[in-house]
Formats: sequence, C-alpha cells, structure tokens
Amino acid sequence: MRSRRHIQILSVATLLALGLTACGTGTTADSSAESAPTPSPIARADDVSTAVGEPSGKVVEEGSRTPRLAITHDEGVIVLDAVTLELLGEFPLEGFTRLNPVGDDRHLMVTEGEGFRVLDLGGYSVPHGDHDHHHSTRPTLTEMTFAAKHPGHVVVHDGRTVLYGDGDGSIRSFDSDALRDGATDKPEVTTRTERTPHHGVAVERDDGSVVTTVGKEDERSGIFIRDAKGKTLASSDECPGVHGEAAARGGALVFGCEDGLLLVKGEQITKVDAPDDYGRIGNQAGSEESPFVLGDYKTDPDAELERPK
Repeated sequence: MRSRRHIQILSVATLLALGLTACGTGTTADSSAESAPTPSPIARADDVSTAVGEPSGKVVEEGSRTPRLAITHDEGVIVLDAVTLELLGEFPLEGFTRLNPVGDDRHLMVTEGEGFRVLDLGGYSVPHGDHDHHHSTRPTLTEMTFAAKHPGHVVVHDGRTVLYGDGDGSIRSFDSDALRDGATDKPEVTTRTERTPHHGVAVERDDGSVVTTVGKEDERSGIFIRDAKGKTLASSDECPGVHGEAAARGGALVFGCEDGLLLVKGEQITKVDAPDDYGRIGNQAGSEESPFVLGDYKTDPDAELERPK
C-alpha cells in the first residue's frame, strides 16, 4: 500500500551535535554518555591500553557510569574518558575507518578493510532489577570480526544489530546485548544475502521482518519489506538514490531519497516529496522515543560536495 504527502524540510546548523553520522566521513561515538562539565585538553594516562585480542585487565565496579569516547584518525582509533578526556587506549589501524554503536552501550563496530571489527570501550552498565551496576575495564580492540566485502552501514533497531556488506549484499544480524558482558565468542548470527549488492542498508524489526534498500552497484531505487521467511510484504521504487535510515516513535522508519524520503509504518510505505525537484536527504538522525527525525537537505545535483546549513 502506498500513499503520498508533502513535508517541509528542517535545516540543521550542525548535525554532529545531534550524533548524526554521515556516511563516508570520520566519526565519533560514545558509550554511556551523559552530561558532564567542560573537559580539560586531552591528557595521556600513565597506562594507556593498546590491548588487541582478548579483553585484558580487571573489571572494576564503579559508583556511576564511566562514559567513553572513541575517535578515528588517519592512523587508527583512540579511546578517551568522556568526562576528563584522559587518553585510555590507542589502536593503530591502516586505511579508512568508521565507528558505529553495537547497541549495548559498551562496544563499537570498527569498519575496516573487509569486515566489521569489535572495539570494547571498557565502560558499561548492566541492568539489575530497578537499577544498574556500573563497571569499567581497559579498552580493547578485539579480534572478533564479521567479514564483509566493502562493509557499510550498521543499524541498531528493536534490540537487533544489522551489518550490511555493500560489496557482497550480506546482511548479518544478532541480539544487540549479546556482547554486553564481554563475550569472547561470536553471538548467534542470522544471515541473509541480497542478489544485487549495492551501497545499502537494512533494518530488522521485532517481528523478524526486514526493511532493506533496493539497487545495483551504480543505481539505487527504493526499498523492500520482507517477512522473517523472506516473503515480500511491500515495496516501493519511488526513492531514487535511496540512502540512510532513521527510526522514530511508533515503529516508524524513514529512508532518504534524492527527491524526499520514504516513510515506513508496518507494511505501509508512504512517499514524502521534497519541496524541490532535487531535494536529497542522505543522512538522518532519529530516536524510537521521538516523533521527529532530522536530516540533511541538498539542493544542488551538480555539487561535488554540498554541506547543507
């Protein structure tokens, strides 16, 4: 079922402050982040973790959360104390890297080479009845890797983490909390494969259905909704250049197009037209607790790199 409506586009002065990660850029991500006083310049800890492989160091129970901040740079990843900016870990890596939350407030996926690699930030909280127990340990760049040709988007939704391989069409999903306690074995993974690999994204919902982009290596056109067994429930080809996704309250999902966006609720797909003939929304940020989604908005189809204001 499809319907159409129009929408006003909200410009955002800065998207980084909202935690919006643009595809193809260096990224930052945090673990258990909370408001904090203005930090001092980065200071180096006396014992900086460079642990690679199995988690190392003892686990300490803390009186409150210990938020961590991970930042990519030209030669790898560093992990900071998000309050003091003390350098807690540094891990050299070659090539272009990105960071994405796993969804357990402890781990990140490091996109590198031909796979997704798990980074343990070392600061985490475990639910215990009506409260949480807070823990800290040394950051570790683990050897746990999920192979994928040209690894792309990582999406967390409805308690499931989905990894998308642009070059092989692989879609791997697992329980977002499966690694929270520091598991060293890979979680149970559900694997699907798209027949036409492309720079895409997939979202798994709590009923096992998957919403995924449609396209080829040089062209993307829309989305499919498939049930847990792979049967197509709905589709739309009204989204040229489909890119990125975000979730909102009530199970709503949005996918950006070059002329607006697609809104998904249940099995219904609605095309939301941009006010311009070319109005590209390629990156979005949303919350499952909010009815609002924020996105970038580009109006120059010939621009080499357009930075919306």
